[in-house]
Amino acid sequence: MRLRVGILIAFVSALVLVGCAASPTLPQTVGTAAPTPEMSSSATPTPSEPPTVTVPTRFFDGDCAAVLTGAELDDLLGEGWTTFDDYLAAVDGIALPDPLPEGTLGGLTCRWVANEVSSSEVHNLSLLLLPVDQVPAEFLDTFDAKRCDPSYDTSICRLSRSVDGVWIMASPPYYGEGSMGEPSEAFLDRTIAAAAAGVASRGGAPVPATRTAQWWTLPSCEEFASHMRFDELTEGGFESGYWEGSEQAEQSLMAAADVSKDCPYYSSSDRLAPDEEHRIFSVSVYPGGHWMWDVILDGGVDVELTGARAAVAVSYDEHLVNVYATDGVNVVVAGGAEGVEFAADVAERALAALASG
Repeated sequence: MRLRVGILIAFVSALVLVGCAASPTLPQTVGTAAPTPEMSSSATPTPSEPPTVTVPTRFFDGDCAAVLTGAELDDLLGEGWTTFDDYLAAVDGIALPDPLPEGTLGGLTCRWVANEVSSSEVHNLSLLLLPVDQVPAEFLDTFDAKRCDPSYDTSICRLSRSVDGVWIMASPPYYGEGSMGEPSEAFLDRTIAAAAAGVASRGGAPVPATRTAQWWTLPSCEEFASHMRFDELTEGGFESGYWEGSEQAEQSLMAAADVSKDCPYYSSSDRLAPDEEHRIFSVSVYPGGHWMWDVILDGGVDVELTGARAAVAVSYDEHLVNVYATDGVNVVVAGGAEGVEFAADVAERALAALASG
């Protein structure tokens, strides 16, 4: 199972109608008439619209194994490193289908984990590569200097560089003082330089998906909740926001680029009825994300949802489940520890709310 889930331009053609007015009768003049110029038999071609791209072309064709060489990863992480996907499957025994909103922009996210006895500066390492013209302006310079921000019980240190039309961000977590302390800016620069060299030699030319009128418009999470009629699911309603933690920079970037929106919700403790369960769940929206359907999903159980061309439930234990649904153009994911029935209900409500605009 595959793990790790531009600003896009809609082209509108304008038809210009040119009216011809009748010319007044002119007095005839005596003299030799000028020869009539010959008319070309071939009409001037009309420029055609660029083709609509529904399946983007990603850096390295989406293959993280091609981004850094084994020798480069040995140098950065030490011998015995593994991909994050393999690490997660080995440690937790599960594979998490993870949507790829950066891919809609032609981008790629890759992650590796160092051996636990490695002397590397970092325990694991993430790289985000995007065409620089697909990065929202407010993010282009945000991480020009290393910045470490909270992420649940740790911090993530980020540094970005724009190199030959490619925006690259390196972002290892920082767990505190010790052998896996805060990574140096020099280490992050070295990582970015290696990735930039890989892009230049074998990264290919990314092509973002083309935004169309069928792409969902990203709502605010509060407005989204209202349209999903959560008041029908619980007497006390749900709060919009994180029960713990906060939105991460990558999530904010993808939302600003209009290719994904993560909306977490949880039961209001103040208004929770005595006979109701406390719930924590999320709804994630991926406009134009149907291209990733077969990339991230090769398992799960089919479920029937009104408004969905296809829907799949992937369970991690008795209660933890994600329901993935597509209308053939976009993708929505509803998940949490509330079971299949609840997640499917939320996904169906999300489909209806998004379809109504």
